Amino acid sequence: MRVISLLFFLLFTTPLLTAEPKVHRDLAYSETKNERQTLDVYASTEGKGRPIVFWIHGGGWKAGDKKSVKDKPQIFVDKGFTFVATNYRFVPTVTVKEMASDIAKAIRFIHDHAKEFGGDPNSIIVMGHSSGAHIAALVSTDASYLKAEMLSLSILKGCVPVDSSFYDIPKRVKDGGDTSPAMIKEVFTDNEQWQRECSPFNYVARQKNIPPFLILHVAERADTKAQAHWLADKLKDNGISARVVAAKGKTHGTINSELGVVDDEPTKAMWELLDGVTKKKPRTLEHFKANLAEGLTEAKVERLFGAPDRKKVSTNFYLLTYEYDLAGGSKIRLGFLGVVSKATHVRTDGTTEDLPLK
Repeated sequence: MRVISLLFFLLFTTPLLTAEPKVHRDLAYSETKNERQTLDVYASTEGKGRPIVFWIHGGGWKAGDKKSVKDKPQIFVDKGFTFVATNYRFVPTVTVKEMASDIAKAIRFIHDHAKEFGGDPNSIIVMGHSSGAHIAALVSTDASYLKAEMLSLSILKGCVPVDSSFYDIPKRVKDGGDTSPAMIKEVFTDNEQWQRECSPFNYVARQKNIPPFLILHVAERADTKAQAHWLADKLKDNGISARVVAAKGKTHGTINSELGVVDDEPTKAMWELLDGVTKKKPRTLEHFKANLAEGLTEAKVERLFGAPDRKKVSTNFYLLTYEYDLAGGSKIRLGFLGVVSKATHVRTDGTTEDLPLK
């Protein structure tokens, strides 16, 4: 009887353990045999079509490793994601631009192989800490890196840079901060044009498929706070969703190590973003009719209806057209002139119906 009671106690008081992710380590994403150009994939043993969280470690552009992810793989897989952590080459062996090219190659690899790991190749959220945050933001704003890999920024559904002060490098040099001028010169040179070309801020513009941003920073760090708001303001000025969250009581280390922990404030903001950008939006004519309104920017449209099935630039009169496929085979077309200026329902027989903007 005592044995049965003990078993009963253990059964109902021991926490249930979730299944560990299946780990695929040291996958080469480049033709060169270089340990710095490999990535790890953490995948669920069940399900498919999971959004992919793509993590870029920090280390001052000179150090770090993809293994330094603590409990993130388990946390994200439990939440329904496939988790990827990547390595990349460092200064002085390569330049920052070549680092960003490494990241683009790694994204191309996971895009091409996503379905093998239960992932959705067109639903990737790029995240990174410190120098990794800078590179995450750069690859998410400068379309040339993914374009070199025959990919579009449209496959990126979100960007979460964590505590970087290098979104606008010339401004950072002018304003000063925690990082020594000697280190900045070593990484970014003292050439202002080169610094500008390595700055995510420099590439923010409308109609580029730049994803929504959640920019996290340590509340007490003046330099990361200033740069976070500087970037977010430009994103919002260009119709791109951006939110800044200050992490109170954190250090540069703990804002990263505690990301994913229950009741952590930056983590709550992160789940809100991920839920918003990965949740399947209703695709019915009634939903569009009920929510279409004047003044909708690209970011607001994607929050309401999800990412479009197609984006067409310079279509007839409109600078940009979004096209959504509805369940019955008809389509919704939204024409933009800065904001939504025309909404059309295209029936299956080819006839059209203009939808009112409230």
